[in-house]
Amino acid sequence: ILKYWLVDDLGTHRDEMTLKLLQKAGKYNRWVYEMLRPWIGRDILEVGSGIGNMTRYFLGHGRVTASDVSPFYLRELKRAFADYDTVKVRPLDISTNSYAEVELYDTIVCLNVLEHIEDDVQALRNMRTLLKPGGRLILYVPANQRLYCEIDRGVGHYRRYDREQLVSRMRCAGFRVGHSR
Repeated sequence: ILKYWLVDDLGTHRDEMTLKLLQKAGKYNRWVYEMLRPWIGRDILEVGSGIGNMTRYFLGHGRVTASDVSPFYLRELKRAFADYDTVKVRPLDISTNSYAEVELYDTIVCLNVLEHIEDDVQALRNMRTLLKPGGRLILYVPANQRLYCEIDRGVGHYRRYDREQLVSRMRCAGFRVGHSR
Protein backbone atom coordinates (compact mmCIF):
# COMPACT_ATOMS: atom_id res chain seq x y z
CA ILE A 1 0.00 0.00 0.00
CA LEU A 2 2.76 2.40 0.95
CA LYS A 3 4.50 2.00 -2.43
CA TYR A 4 1.39 3.03 -4.38
CA TRP A 5 0.39 5.71 -1.92
CA LEU A 6 3.73 7.46 -2.34
CA VAL A 7 3.93 7.22 -6.13
CA ASP A 8 1.57 9.83 -7.64
CA ASP A 9 2.11 9.16 -11.33
CA LEU A 10 0.23 5.85 -11.26
CA GLY A 11 -3.15 7.63 -11.46
CA THR A 12 -5.96 5.19 -12.19
CA HIS A 13 -3.44 2.37 -12.55
CA ARG A 14 -3.34 2.31 -8.74
CA ASP A 15 -7.04 1.40 -8.64
CA GLU A 16 -6.63 -1.19 -11.39
CA MET A 17 -3.74 -2.83 -9.57
CA THR A 18 -5.68 -2.87 -6.30
CA LEU A 19 -8.62 -4.64 -7.97
CA LYS A 20 -6.28 -7.14 -9.64
CA LEU A 21 -4.79 -7.94 -6.23
CA LEU A 22 -8.25 -8.31 -4.68
CA GLN A 23 -9.18 -10.67 -7.51
CA LYS A 24 -6.67 -13.10 -6.01
CA ALA A 25 -8.28 -12.78 -2.56
CA GLY A 26 -10.77 -15.56 -3.22
CA LYS A 27 -11.45 -16.45 0.41
CA TYR A 28 -12.13 -12.81 1.30
CA ASN A 29 -14.42 -12.30 -1.71
CA ARG A 30 -16.28 -15.52 -0.85
CA TRP A 31 -16.67 -14.38 2.78
CA VAL A 32 -18.15 -11.04 1.65
CA TYR A 33 -20.51 -12.84 -0.75
CA GLU A 34 -21.68 -15.26 1.96
CA MET A 35 -22.56 -12.29 4.20
CA LEU A 36 -24.65 -10.76 1.39
CA ARG A 37 -26.17 -13.90 -0.14
CA PRO A 38 -29.36 -14.10 1.98
CA TRP A 39 -30.47 -10.66 0.73
CA ILE A 40 -29.62 -10.98 -2.97
CA GLY A 41 -32.61 -11.26 -5.29
CA ARG A 42 -32.95 -12.41 -8.89
CA ASP A 43 -32.61 -9.10 -10.74
CA ILE A 44 -29.39 -7.42 -9.63
CA LEU A 45 -27.68 -4.12 -10.39
CA GLU A 46 -24.11 -4.01 -9.16
CA VAL A 47 -22.96 -0.39 -8.78
CA GLY A 48 -19.23 0.03 -9.30
CA SER A 49 -18.42 -3.49 -10.49
CA GLY A 50 -14.76 -2.73 -11.21
CA ILE A 51 -13.27 -5.75 -12.98
CA GLY A 52 -15.99 -8.10 -11.71
CA ASN A 53 -14.37 -9.56 -8.60
CA MET A 54 -17.77 -9.87 -6.93
CA THR A 55 -19.95 -9.98 -10.06
CA ARG A 56 -19.11 -13.62 -10.68
CA TYR A 57 -20.70 -14.57 -7.35
CA PHE A 58 -24.06 -13.12 -8.44
CA LEU A 59 -24.34 -15.18 -11.64
CA GLY A 60 -26.38 -18.00 -10.09
CA HIS A 61 -29.02 -15.62 -8.76
CA GLY A 62 -30.54 -14.50 -12.06
CA ARG A 63 -30.10 -11.40 -14.23
CA VAL A 64 -27.05 -9.26 -13.39
CA THR A 65 -26.28 -5.76 -14.63
CA ALA A 66 -22.65 -4.88 -13.94
CA SER A 67 -21.92 -1.14 -14.02
CA ASP A 68 -19.06 1.26 -13.60
CA VAL A 69 -17.94 4.78 -14.54
CA SER A 70 -14.53 3.72 -15.86
CA PRO A 71 -14.21 2.88 -19.57
CA PHE A 72 -11.32 0.54 -18.66
CA TYR A 73 -13.46 -1.41 -16.16
CA LEU A 74 -16.39 -1.53 -18.59
CA ARG A 75 -14.12 -3.11 -21.24
CA GLU A 76 -12.82 -5.61 -18.69
CA LEU A 77 -16.36 -6.51 -17.61
CA LYS A 78 -17.51 -6.99 -21.20
CA ARG A 79 -14.53 -9.24 -21.86
CA ALA A 80 -14.97 -11.24 -18.65
CA PHE A 81 -18.72 -11.82 -19.04
CA ALA A 82 -19.09 -11.96 -22.82
CA ASP A 83 -20.25 -15.59 -22.70
CA TYR A 84 -23.01 -15.01 -20.12
CA ASP A 85 -26.49 -14.29 -21.50
CA THR A 86 -27.70 -13.21 -18.06
CA VAL A 87 -25.09 -10.45 -17.65
CA LYS A 88 -25.36 -6.94 -19.08
CA VAL A 89 -22.59 -4.37 -18.74
CA ARG A 90 -23.64 -0.73 -18.57
CA PRO A 91 -21.97 2.59 -17.83
CA LEU A 92 -23.42 4.20 -14.71
CA ASP A 93 -22.37 7.13 -12.57
CA ILE A 94 -24.67 6.70 -9.59
CA SER A 95 -23.75 10.15 -8.29
CA THR A 96 -25.64 11.63 -11.25
CA ASN A 97 -27.86 8.63 -12.07
CA SER A 98 -26.48 8.64 -15.61
CA TYR A 99 -28.33 5.53 -16.73
CA ALA A 100 -29.59 6.11 -20.27
CA GLU A 101 -32.36 3.52 -19.94
CA VAL A 102 -34.32 3.30 -16.71
CA GLU A 103 -34.60 -0.28 -15.50
CA LEU A 104 -35.78 -1.37 -12.09
CA TYR A 105 -34.12 -4.04 -9.98
CA ASP A 106 -35.10 -6.07 -6.93
CA THR A 107 -31.53 -5.83 -5.61
CA ILE A 108 -28.81 -3.21 -5.88
CA VAL A 109 -25.39 -4.22 -4.61
CA CYS A 110 -22.95 -1.40 -3.88
CA LEU A 111 -19.67 -2.64 -2.42
CA ASN A 112 -16.90 -0.23 -1.43
CA VAL A 113 -18.26 2.51 -3.71
CA LEU A 114 -20.35 4.93 -1.62
CA GLU A 115 -17.32 6.29 0.22
CA HIS A 116 -15.91 7.47 -3.14
CA ILE A 117 -18.92 9.72 -3.83
CA GLU A 118 -18.94 13.24 -2.43
CA ASP A 119 -22.74 13.57 -2.20
CA ASP A 120 -23.50 10.12 -0.87
CA VAL A 121 -27.10 10.96 0.09
CA GLN A 122 -27.88 11.91 -3.52
CA ALA A 123 -26.24 8.69 -4.71
CA LEU A 124 -28.44 6.75 -2.28
CA ARG A 125 -31.51 8.58 -3.62
CA ASN A 126 -30.46 7.70 -7.16
CA MET A 127 -30.12 4.04 -6.21
CA ARG A 128 -33.56 4.14 -4.62
CA THR A 129 -35.09 5.29 -7.93
CA LEU A 130 -33.68 2.17 -9.59
CA LEU A 131 -35.26 -0.24 -7.09
CA LYS A 132 -38.58 -2.00 -7.58
CA PRO A 133 -41.07 -1.53 -4.73
CA GLY A 134 -39.87 -3.74 -1.89
CA GLY A 135 -36.40 -4.00 -3.43
CA ARG A 136 -33.20 -4.16 -1.41
CA LEU A 137 -30.05 -2.08 -1.39
CA ILE A 138 -27.02 -3.97 -0.12
CA LEU A 139 -24.19 -1.68 0.94
CA TYR A 140 -20.69 -2.53 2.07
CA VAL A 141 -18.63 0.45 3.23
CA PRO A 142 -15.44 1.05 5.23
CA ALA A 143 -16.22 1.40 8.91
CA ASN A 144 -15.23 3.82 11.65
CA GLN A 145 -14.74 7.45 10.64
CA ARG A 146 -12.10 7.78 13.38
CA LEU A 147 -9.84 5.56 11.26
CA TYR A 148 -10.06 7.88 8.23
CA CYS A 149 -6.49 8.73 7.22
CA GLU A 150 -4.14 9.63 4.41
CA ILE A 151 -4.49 6.18 2.88
CA ASP A 152 -8.26 6.75 2.57
CA ARG A 153 -7.65 10.12 0.89
CA GLY A 154 -5.08 8.50 -1.38
CA VAL A 155 -7.59 5.98 -2.72
CA GLY A 156 -10.28 8.62 -3.21
CA HIS A 157 -12.43 8.11 -0.13
CA TYR A 158 -14.41 11.07 1.14
CA ARG A 159 -15.24 9.33 4.39
CA ARG A 160 -15.61 6.15 6.40
CA TYR A 161 -18.92 5.39 8.09
CA ASP A 162 -20.20 4.87 11.58
CA ARG A 163 -23.37 2.79 11.73
CA GLU A 164 -25.56 5.62 13.04
CA GLN A 165 -24.27 8.02 10.39
CA LEU A 166 -24.96 5.57 7.53
CA VAL A 167 -28.41 4.65 8.83
CA SER A 168 -29.26 8.35 9.12
CA ARG A 169 -28.14 9.03 5.54
CA MET A 170 -30.10 6.05 4.25
CA ARG A 171 -33.26 7.24 6.00
CA CYS A 172 -32.70 10.73 4.58
CA ALA A 173 -32.60 9.11 1.12
CA GLY A 174 -35.93 7.37 1.78
CA PHE A 175 -34.75 3.89 2.82
CA ARG A 176 -35.96 1.79 5.73
CA VAL A 177 -32.98 -0.10 7.14
CA GLY A 178 -33.85 -3.72 7.78
CA HIS A 179 -30.43 -5.04 8.77
CA SER A 180 -27.03 -3.57 9.52
CA ARG A 181 -23.79 -5.13 10.57
